[in-house]
Amino acid sequence: MSVGSWLGLLGLVAVPIVVLIYLIKSKYVPKTVSSTFIWQRSLKYMKRRVPIKFIMSLLLIVQILVVLAATTALMNIKTEPRKSDASIVIVDASSSMKAMNGDKTRYEVALEKLRVEADKVGENSAMVIIIASDVPEVLTQSKLVKEDGTEVLTPYEYNKDNVMAVIDQKLVGKCTNTTTDINAALELAQTAVDMNKEAKIYLYTDRLYDDPDIVNIINCADSENDWNAGITTFTDNNLAAGYEFTANIINEGKEAEFIVSLTVDGSSVVSKKITMGKSETKQIVFSPRSTENSDAIKIKSIKNYENAKIEINTETDIISDDNTAYLYAVPEADIRILYVSSALRATSSGGVDFLYQTTLQRSLGANGYVINSTDIYHSSQVKSAPTTGYDLYIYEGVMPVSMPEDGAVWYINAPSSPVGTNIEISDVVKDAAAGGNTNGYEFTKSNIVLGPNGQLINKNVDFDDPVQIVVDDKEIIIQAAVSKYRVIGVVDEKTGMVTYEIPENFEEVYSCTYYGKITNEDGTTSYPAITTPVMLVGTVGTTRTIITTFDFTQSSLPVFIADFPVLLKNMIEYSMPEILPERTPTIGDKLEFNAPAGVESITYYYKTFEEETKGDKTNGVEVNRWDGTTAELPEVVLDKLGIYNIVVQYKPEIVIDGDGGTIENRSEPDTYSISTYMPLSESDITEKGPRLYAPTPGDEATIDRHGRSILWVFVLVLAIFIIIEWAVYYRDEY
Repeated sequence: MSVGSWLGLLGLVAVPIVVLIYLIKSKYVPKTVSSTFIWQRSLKYMKRRVPIKFIMSLLLIVQILVVLAATTALMNIKTEPRKSDASIVIVDASSSMKAMNGDKTRYEVALEKLRVEADKVGENSAMVIIIASDVPEVLTQSKLVKEDGTEVLTPYEYNKDNVMAVIDQKLVGKCTNTTTDINAALELAQTAVDMNKEAKIYLYTDRLYDDPDIVNIINCADSENDWNAGITTFTDNNLAAGYEFTANIINEGKEAEFIVSLTVDGSSVVSKKITMGKSETKQIVFSPRSTENSDAIKIKSIKNYENAKIEINTETDIISDDNTAYLYAVPEADIRILYVSSALRATSSGGVDFLYQTTLQRSLGANGYVINSTDIYHSSQVKSAPTTGYDLYIYEGVMPVSMPEDGAVWYINAPSSPVGTNIEISDVVKDAAAGGNTNGYEFTKSNIVLGPNGQLINKNVDFDDPVQIVVDDKEIIIQAAVSKYRVIGVVDEKTGMVTYEIPENFEEVYSCTYYGKITNEDGTTSYPAITTPVMLVGTVGTTRTIITTFDFTQSSLPVFIADFPVLLKNMIEYSMPEILPERTPTIGDKLEFNAPAGVESITYYYKTFEEETKGDKTNGVEVNRWDGTTAELPEVVLDKLGIYNIVVQYKPEIVIDGDGGTIENRSEPDTYSISTYMPLSESDITEKGPRLYAPTPGDEATIDRHGRSILWVFVLVLAIFIIIEWAVYYRDEY
C-alpha cells in the first residue's frame, strides 16, 4: 500500500472534537412534577431508551468511524504497483547476420529465439524491441493511461499478439547489407531503462564482446564451425605492359583452399587455386609483368577494358555476398581548352602555341584527361573568344568581357580585378630587377595548398617550405621566386602599405613579401615587410577559379623539372577533380562524384550483382536524378550491395568554325559505374564488437503499471457508517 496524500491525516482532528461534544452535551435533570400521568409517560419513555449508556456509546463509536473513514478516503491510499518482468531486446541486423547457421541465416535464428521469449509477454510481462540497422529504431509502442487520465506512449508492449506482429512485419527480411551501430541502439534503449531499473537487456547478435556489462548477449552464430573468405578491395593499375589488377582477400575461421578467378569484359582470363591460413590476408595480383609477389598470377596484356570481375569459388563459407567484386574502367574524359594570351609562340607548322602547353597536356594526361582540342586566341581577340563550350579557360595577362558559363577558369597574371569577383588588383607592379633584387620575390609560407576534389590539400607538393617536392620518397626543397607581380589590394603610394580583403569563397595559396618605407615621427625611416597573396583559389558561383598575379614565365617555377609539372597537376586536380575519386566504396558510404564540365543532367541507377552476372544490359532502377537546376549534386548514399551506374548527359557544344559557330550535339552520354563492397568488419567473422554502451538504470522499479487507488473502498465504508449513524440517531430521537 502507498499513501497518495498524507495531508488527509488532518481529518483525525475531528475525533477529539466528536468526543468533546459528547462531554459537554446536556444531561437529564430530575424534577418533581404534580401529575402521575406525566410521570408514567416519562417512565415509559425512559424504558424505551434503555440501556441509555449503550446507545450513547454506539452513536459515539459510529461517528468516530465515520471520521476515520473520511480521513482514510482523503489520504487516497493505493495498492502497491504491480511488478512486471521487463525485457529490452536489440536485434543486430548487420550484413554478417545473413551468414548461414545450418540451413538458416543467423538473423533467422535470432528471430526464432526471439519468438520463444515473445510468447511469454502478457499482463505481467512486457517487451521492448529495437532493431540495430543502419538507422536504429524502436519498433514496439503502446499507450499508457496515467493517473490523471492522460494518455502517453511507452516503448513497452504488454500484448503478446502485438509483439508477434512486430516480429513478423518489422523484423522479418530487414537484415541490412552494411555494418550497424549497436551502441546507437543501446542509447535508444535508455528511455525504456529509465522507466524500469530492473529491465533486462538482451542483444541478439553474432559478435562476441569482451565486456558486455549489463547487456546479455544471445549468440546466434555457430562459432566453432564458421569460416569465411571475402574480397575486401579490387583495384587496377594502368601499366605500359597493360592493366594490372589487385585484390585483397581475407580468410577467417579455419585454413581453407578455394579457387580465385578473374573475368574481364565477360571473358575468363585466369583461375587459380589458393590456400589461405586461419586469420590470413593475402594480396592477389593479376599482372602482365613478372613480379616478386609470390601470390602474383600472370595474365595476358589487357590494354583497355570496360569491366572486370573477381570471384571466390567456394560453397562452404558462410557469407556469399563478399565472394564477388566488380571493377569498372572510368571513361576517358575528353576536354576542350580555350587559351587567350599575348604571349603566343609560332610553331614550325605555322600555328601557335604557348610556353607550357606541352607540360599542361602531360599533366592533364596524368589525371586521366584526353585533350580533344586546344583553341588559342591572341589577347586582342578576347572579345570574340567564346565563353561556353570548354572545360578549361585560361586567360593569361588579359580579362574576358564576361565570366565563362561552364568549365573551370584560370586567370594567370591577372591585370585587373577578375570578372565576377570583388578581389581588387592594383596597378602597382613589384619588379625585382628595378629594385635591385637579384633573387626575386620568394614565395612565402602558406597554410593552403591545392588538392583534388575541391579540397585545398596537397598530394605531392608542400608549399609550406615554401615548395617541397617528393621524388622517390625523398624531399627536395626548392626556393621558388618571381621577378615581377601585381599587388592585390589598395596600395598607399607613399608608404607602400597595402589593405586588402580576400572573399570567403577564396583561399590564399602563395604570397610574396616586399618592404615598404615609412618615415617615423622622430625622422627615422623603417622598412616594414608587406606580404600579399599572389595566388588565390576559390569559386565564382559554381565555377572553380584560380587567380595568379604573376606570369609563370617570370618565375623560377618552369626552370625546375619537378615542381612546375606538379603545380600544374595540382591546379588541374583542383579545377577539374577526378570524376570518381573512390571506385571501391563500402556499403553505407556517400557517393563521391565530381561532374565533368558541360553536364546537363545526371541520373543514378542501381542493380544487383545477379542482374549484372546474368547479362542485364540496362542501367538498373533509378534511385536519384539531377537536372541541373541546383548548384549542388544530390547526396547519394550507397546503401545496397551491387552496382551503381551514373549516367551523364551533356549540353550541346558550340564548335567555332569559319561561319562563327555551329551547334554539335553530344548525344551519347557517359556512364560511370562502381561496385559496392561489404564492410571489412562484416567479412571478418572473428572480429569482436566494440565496448558496449551501458544504459544508466532509472529510479522507477516498475515499467508503467502504476498502483491502483482504493479510494472507492473507503468512500463506500464511509457511506455505510453514515447510514448506521443516521439510524442510531433516528432511534434515539424518535
